[in-house]
Amino acid sequence: MDSKIFNKYKTAADILNNAIKLAKNMIQPNTKIYDISSACDEYIKLELGKTYKNLTKGLALPTCISVNEIVCHYAPDSENDYQLKKDDILRIEMACYIEEYVVSTGETLQVENNSITELDEMKAAKLALSTGLKMIEPFMVTKKFDNIIKEIAQLYGLELLERPYVFNEADATLAYDWVKRDDHKFLEQSWVVKCDQELDLEDLRTFEEEKYEKDTHFNIGDIYHLEVAFCKTNKSPVISDTRGTLFQKTYIRHGLKSKYAREICTYVGKNIGNYFFKLSDLEMSPTQARVGISEAKRHHVFRELGIIEKKDCPIIRLKCSIAIMENTIYLLTGKENIITKDIDNKLTPELLKIFQNNPKFSKRDAPVLTNGM
Repeated sequence: MDSKIFNKYKTAADILNNAIKLAKNMIQPNTKIYDISSACDEYIKLELGKTYKNLTKGLALPTCISVNEIVCHYAPDSENDYQLKKDDILRIEMACYIEEYVVSTGETLQVENNSITELDEMKAAKLALSTGLKMIEPFMVTKKFDNIIKEIAQLYGLELLERPYVFNEADATLAYDWVKRDDHKFLEQSWVVKCDQELDLEDLRTFEEEKYEKDTHFNIGDIYHLEVAFCKTNKSPVISDTRGTLFQKTYIRHGLKSKYAREICTYVGKNIGNYFFKLSDLEMSPTQARVGISEAKRHHVFRELGIIEKKDCPIIRLKCSIAIMENTIYLLTGKENIITKDIDNKLTPELLKIFQNNPKFSKRDAPVLTNGM
């Protein structure tokens, strides 16, 4: 990887890692989740502003704080006055970019209670992420990461979180990609997908075979966003009544009739680009913004990250970004979620060998295959 590009990723990652620390320091009973998210967003923007003066930079995903049954992608606005309570479970995530280079991170925390670290879901998630990282080799298909985290979930009697099934084709199966290559568009996956326009976030007609190969393999010099989300039951989450707060421009173009919809398109095109935003980021009243975004969503010019919830068990969700270097993996974000010991002795001999792999690709034995991987 070109050192100048890597330094942009590294600079953005350092800012995110410090923003997560800021969020942790603010987590205590009676604190408003909006205050935490806005403080993190302002910190990220302030620190980005000190770097690379002539380059575009900003939030790729405003800070999300999803509490208890709300699984993810909830970026609170100023109207939300929810105050944290002891034992609340929070899933925090955020992403930022310098030029077109994006890093992301996400953790699951609990308010004034460390018992969450002893949950099987947390221990399994950290073990899966750590083992998956040790398995990654240059040119390996990304699907193998999906397979290994699923296998470790099963060792704990857990399940990978699944999308609620609301797609309009009865015979279609919607897989969730636990690995996404950074292709400078940051197409964060939605957990609510009802139609093709929400599923295909890029115009597949323009895809070239070379891009498909890159997207489905771990390549030297590329950045990847990894994710795990474990729970105890295989019951799918449901779409929440909580309204989505994050929006993103799609590749679809349409002649919008509403003045406000057209103004949103113009503003986003000039100031936000391909990244996520909240309606409060737009220079118009909340009523005007809601009217405009409603029409734009109806024609799929913008998409909304839908909110899902699961009430029957806790969800542990972790995210990180990595760089595939010439002879090793560089962990840009999420270092706190990587472990070096299989405390519960859950790993099979094959998985344990992977877990104990040398970080240097050149010093590893031939890859071990498990369960058809």
